[in-house]
Amino acid sequence: MKWQELHELLPDRHRRGFGWEPPVPLILGGWWYSNDREKRDRLELHLRWAADHGVLLSITNFLNSLKEEDWHHEDQ
Repeated sequence: MKWQELHELLPDRHRRGFGWEPPVPLILGGWWYSNDREKRDRLELHLRWAADHGVLLSITNFLNSLKEEDWHHEDQ
């Protein structure tokens, strides 16, 4: 999924306990057990991480390169 690609672009990712910092995208099993608000919040967290680590421009370029069908829209 494209969200995983975005996550891999984030610098300084590291294991923290049983998870990751920043947290992994809500894909695969996490997709079905999360609602649209949780998905939006997680994406916002990834964008803040990108901004805090100086890569927001490259993440923005990645997001702008996505096709419409690559996006999830609320209530889909």
